[in-house]
Formats: sequence, C-alpha cells, structure tokens
Amino acid sequence: MKSIIGHSYEDLLRLMEERFGRGKYHAKMLFENIYQKGLLSAGKLDGQLKEYYHADLPPVSSKEEEGGTIKFLLKLEDGFESETIILPMEHYNTLCVSSQIGCRWSCAFCETGKMGMKRNLSAGEILVQLMTAQLVFKKEIRNIVFMGMGEPFDNFDNVIKAIDIFSHHWAMNLNKKNICISTVGNVDGINRFSELGATKRNDYHKLHLAVSLNGSNDEVRSRLMPVNQRWPMAKLKTALEQTAQYGKKYLLYLEYILIKDLTDGIHNGCQLIEFVQDIPNISLNLIPYNPGSDDQYEIPEQKELDRFHRQLINGGIRTFTRYSQGDQIMAACGQLGNKRK
Repeated sequence: MKSIIGHSYEDLLRLMEERFGRGKYHAKMLFENIYQKGLLSAGKLDGQLKEYYHADLPPVSSKEEEGGTIKFLLKLEDGFESETIILPMEHYNTLCVSSQIGCRWSCAFCETGKMGMKRNLSAGEILVQLMTAQLVFKKEIRNIVFMGMGEPFDNFDNVIKAIDIFSHHWAMNLNKKNICISTVGNVDGINRFSELGATKRNDYHKLHLAVSLNGSNDEVRSRLMPVNQRWPMAKLKTALEQTAQYGKKYLLYLEYILIKDLTDGIHNGCQLIEFVQDIPNISLNLIPYNPGSDDQYEIPEQKELDRFHRQLINGGIRTFTRYSQGDQIMAACGQLGNKRK
C-alpha cells in the first residue's frame, strides 16, 4: 500500500472515476477526510481504498521544545527525517516547513548546507508536516513559511502542489497571503514563480516571497552563498522586478544575516541601503547569526545590532530585526540539518 497523502482533489477525482467508477461526491469526501481528519474514508468505498492506499502520518522520531517553540522530526519511509518547527506567535502559530532533505547550495552559515543535497520531499511529505502539527500536536496553524531544510525553488512542482492543497478550501483552507516561500536567490525558480504570479490563477500573486540576501556586495555574498557566483546581486534584482510581489507592501522581503566583522558595520549598511533603496515597498529582515555545530562566525554585540537597524531605518528602509526562537534546540534560522543519515 502507498500513501494517498499528496493527492490533489483532481488526482482523487481521476482515481475515483478510473478505479472505482465514482465521481465528484466521493472524491470531495475523500479529499476532505484526508486533509482535515487524516482519515482514508469515502463512505462505502473505505474497504476498497484500504486495499491500495493508507493515510497514516509518518512517526514522530524526535520532539524538542524550548520556550513554546517545538522542533519535530518525522521518520520517512526511506529512513531520512524531515525537520519542522512550530513557532508560537502572539496570537497564532507559524509552521516552518522543509522542502528537501539537505540542500545543494552550501551556504557557509547554514547547517543544512553542510549536509549536501540528499533528496527532494514529495508533496505528501511536505503536507504531513502541517498535518502532524494540527492532528498530532493539536496546534492551530495560521502561517506557513518554507524556511526549513532545503531550497524550495529546487523542488518547485512539489512545493506548489503542496501549497495548492494547503490553501484549498476543502483541505486546510489556509489563505495564500499567509504562506511565504524563502529562496537563496534561485533566479530560475524566481522566474517560474513570476510566470505563475502573472496568470493571477489560484492567487499565486498573493504568496509572500522572501529572499536571502546576506551580503551587501557580491564579494561578501559570494563568500557566504555560492549561489551568488551563478546569479550575482544585479541579476537577482532584475529577476525580482518581474515578480507579482515586487512593489507590493509586505509581499517581498529581503533577509540579511548579521555576522560580526563580515556583514555588519557602517560600510555594509551603506552598501545595503544603496542596493535596496530603489525597490518600492521593500521590507528587510535583519537576523542575528545563529551559531551552528562548528562555529566559524560570531554574533555582533547588541549595540551594533541596534546601530545597524537604526542606520537602515534612517536610510528609509522598512526594517525589522528578527530574533531567534529555539536556538538552543537547533531550531532557529540556519540551524536545521539532521545528520543522523
């Protein structure tokens, strides 16, 4: 038997018609039961369905908690483990989901990059992360951020299929405006994303896009992020201009990690302002560096974090400093990367 999780409504409708001679009524019933309740149920067809499929969630192989932040690992069928974070906000929970096991881009500050690329997650393996948070841990999730392990645009089709099911009103019914995709700056993926947004189909233009910048110039960014050697900052900026999110308030974010004596300081602040100041309605998230398993960098002192923030604000940039949640359990930005396999 194989998992039915990951099937869209259209997939289930074809299944009902071709294998069971049924139609929309049973497909809708099955779709709702899978994603709202975690049940393989379509009325009198239950017995036949169970001959071929199951809707079991993967076992939780590890769970750690720090200050309300929960990091959990799911044991997948081939032995690999996905990593997911439940982040408590003031009035709701955000789920940080993974799209891959490992990552090919090898960012110098990122634990996931040190793993190398293992494989993509299927749409079903992305979906079970939310289902586990809701059905096992009983957490109400309002926001989804693709900021866990992996580069979402390297797994484009499965990520978009999972988002379509996350947001389907018969499934999880999450608004696309509450879903954010974070990329290292994969220009090929950004271009595909722009094509989707241009159609205005399925509300893809409402998705948030976050881009890891992490350098104020090409030299520093290439040192930290090999992706910059393929797509330097000017090419990245040009690609962003084509997205539906460009110029829309709170739909396009740049993320910038502050590392002592490398990305902080007045000069980096000036260069960063120069790069972003002509991007309309841009929002910039400053993220103090989160130490990994073999620390080669340091966090700037608090007074420098505050000074850098003020410099950007005074330069006319909408700026937020995002302090870590769950850094003691390796659940913060840049810390995900299970090495047990």
